[in-house]
Amino acid sequence: MDSVLADISTKWYGLANKEYGCNVTIDDVTDWDTSKFFPCGKSIFKYLSQPGFFRDLSTISGAVEGIQAIHDAGHEVFVVTASTAQGATDKMHWMKENFPSIPHENIIITHTKHLVCGDVFIDDSPHNIKAYREYWPRAFIVGVNYPYNRESGRYANRMVDTWDEITKAVLTMEW
Repeated sequence: MDSVLADISTKWYGLANKEYGCNVTIDDVTDWDTSKFFPCGKSIFKYLSQPGFFRDLSTISGAVEGIQAIHDAGHEVFVVTASTAQGATDKMHWMKENFPSIPHENIIITHTKHLVCGDVFIDDSPHNIKAYREYWPRAFIVGVNYPYNRESGRYANRMVDTWDEITKAVLTMEW
């Protein structure tokens, strides 16, 4: 969900930039460990546990339309997301508000995404993409490009920048 359906970095980095007087952007974060790029270090993760953090995130441009197109083409969509207990509640509400076509039972909260088998896996996390490839070598993996995951291309079938590209990749793949 994070950084694939929901724009987490704008709010997250904005809160940290304001509190710590810095100006870090998504383009500055070139490693999965976000704490390396903020003067507060590991304290950057405290925002992700704040009640309500995930409730008002913006959607990634094109995600709503892309998910709807994939759904309308007859595909069952599952969302697999990692979360704290508080974040899970917020994420469930966010999904219901922004993606009502995805039933709540199709939203899976786990830190071990690679254990959920699917035909297509869409993610931004380098370790999730690698683990999914290792567990499901025949899966079609779409990686969403960010500066922190450039090496993920060796594990993904496609690396993309937009939801138009994701939708096209999913709808034109051979099943």
